[in-house]
Amino acid sequence: MQDAALLIPPPAALLEPFHLGTPEEFMIPRNYIDGFQLSNDVSNPNTALDIGAGMCADSTNKYLFQGNALVKNTTSTWSAGNNQPGMGNGLTIAPNTWYHVHEILINNAIDTYFDTSPTAANAPNGTIANRRVGSFKTNGSSQIITFIQAGEWFYFAPVTEYNSTSSRTMSALTLAGVPTGVVVFPKFSGIAAPANGVQILLELAPVSHLTWIWTSVSILSSGTTQVAANLLDGPATNTSAQVGFAVTNNGALNSSLQTVAYQDRRGKDGP
Repeated sequence: MQDAALLIPPPAALLEPFHLGTPEEFMIPRNYIDGFQLSNDVSNPNTALDIGAGMCADSTNKYLFQGNALVKNTTSTWSAGNNQPGMGNGLTIAPNTWYHVHEILINNAIDTYFDTSPTAANAPNGTIANRRVGSFKTNGSSQIITFIQAGEWFYFAPVTEYNSTSSRTMSALTLAGVPTGVVVFPKFSGIAAPANGVQILLELAPVSHLTWIWTSVSILSSGTTQVAANLLDGPATNTSAQVGFAVTNNGALNSSLQTVAYQDRRGKDGP
C-alpha cells in the first residue's frame, strides 16, 4: 500500500494572503505533479503496468498525494495494493481501447487504478480524490501496447493515421495514436512515395480553427527513394483526439501521416 495523502491547506488559510502553519498545511503549486512515470511491466508487459513513485496534487488541489512505486495489472477489478488488479468499476480490459491511469486516495492510502474515463467516473468505491497521471492503449488482443514515457512525452511504434493517393481538404482527422478525453500535443512524421519531382503538401491545424495552419511541410519526392519529412509538431488535439489535416497531392502519389509520440501535460493545465 502506498503512503497516505495530506489535506492541504485548512479552509481558513485559503482566505489569508500568507499562512503560517504546520508542514501539512503548506500550499503546493496548483496542479502540481512530479513522478508517477508509467511503463510496461518487465515481467508481464502485456497485462501489467509499472507506476513510479511520485507526488502530486489531486484534481481539486485539495490533497497532496505521495506514493511509492507499485505494479497494477489488467486482469480484474481493482484491488488494493501492489501486484493487484487495477480495472475500474464495471470495466474489463478490451481491445483497441484507451485507458487513463489515476492515482486515488482510498482507505487512507494512495493507490492506482485504470479507467476509460479521464475524470475517474468508474473509480473504486470509497475513492475520496483522484489525479490522472497518464494513459495507455490496448491492441487488438487486449494487450497493453508497448510505450516509453519520458517526462510529459509518450513514445511508441509509429501509428498510421492517413494513407492515400488523393488530396484532402482541411477537415478533422481522428487520431488512433493519442488518447481520447484529454488534450495532448502530437508529434507526426510525413511520408511520400517515390517519384521524380512530385510535390506533396501536408498541413495541420487546430480543429477549432481550421484556417489557422499550425504546421505546413512540403515533401518533394525524387527518384525511386521514399521521402520522409522531419518530425512535425502538431497542434493540440481536442478531447475527441482530432486535429485538422489537409493534403495537396500533385501527382496522385501515396502519402501518409504517422503519429510517433505525444506530449501529455497530465493535468498541469487543470482538469
